[in-house]
Amino acid sequence: MRHPRHHAVLLPFVLLFGACKESDEESARALVDEGFDITIDLANVICDCWEEFGDNSQADCRDDFVYLPSEQRCAKDAYLSDAAAATIYLECRNALMDEMVACLNERLVCTDASSPDECFNDFDIGSRECIQPPQSILRDLDNCYD
Repeated sequence: MRHPRHHAVLLPFVLLFGACKESDEESARALVDEGFDITIDLANVICDCWEEFGDNSQADCRDDFVYLPSEQRCAKDAYLSDAAAATIYLECRNALMDEMVACLNERLVCTDASSPDECFNDFDIGSRECIQPPQSILRDLDNCYD
């Protein structure tokens, strides 16, 4: 039988683990929401060129970037299945997306189809450096957008 003092020694570790788990979940949840917000920012920049992209209006262009509430919930659930790993990935990806939006805001010229290339290339290079989420998250995300 374990001595009650062992419980007192283990309690701070149990509480710390619980706090870390909650913190990871809070961080992942906030980062997923931030990612959706950045996507709206991206749409606002790209959809300035809605005519060149063949959309009927700026609103139609923005609709291409909007995730349905069910898709947002599904993505959040997928990331929360491993919140610690998701947080690492989302911190990296969101920063790159912010940089891409800023780059596009400066460089996008609607009449020059190659004007955003540098922004997209920088994003692609940076994305390769991000620690990718586990396959389980990626599979769950795939199911969100069928």
